[in-house]
Amino acid sequence: MAEATIRLARRGEAGRIADIEVAAIPKFHTLPDFEKQFVGVVARLEKYTPFVEGGRAFVAVNEWDWPIGFSAVDEMDSEAYLAELAVDFDHQGRGLGRRLISAACDWARHAGFTSILLSTFKDVPWNAPYYARQGFRILEPAELSKPGIRRQRAHEAEFLDMNTRVFMRKLL
Repeated sequence: MAEATIRLARRGEAGRIADIEVAAIPKFHTLPDFEKQFVGVVARLEKYTPFVEGGRAFVAVNEWDWPIGFSAVDEMDSEAYLAELAVDFDHQGRGLGRRLISAACDWARHAGFTSILLSTFKDVPWNAPYYARQGFRILEPAELSKPGIRRQRAHEAEFLDMNTRVFMRKLL
């Protein structure tokens, strides 16, 4: 297989991006609370349309220009926010996540941000430890008081155990 290319997502690809989010979930089957946290997850193209239309969604595409991974970046509390990162299960372990994070960070730098945030599972090896290897650090409790972070944590608390979650930041 040829190396994937990273590019901006195009109009009409929000549905495929949603499909990738669901296609990435099998890796989580090994987690103890998989059934509770992931069964029934349905990603909707409406979630990704604003990212695509706003030029804030990046896709890794195969040799046929078919998206196989994506990152979506937003703004939160005057910082960039990596809202989503997913690689289709069949294409994981090839460095696409790292390259998609890099695309999001490049977008953030170009947009004038000096840091990028994300929220993730703290003990899942391909989540917080992986992001730490990419230069992110876990925020201290005192750093979680900004309004956007509080809103995101409240949203996640509706369906996730917040003892399993952390916010992380990378300086750009």
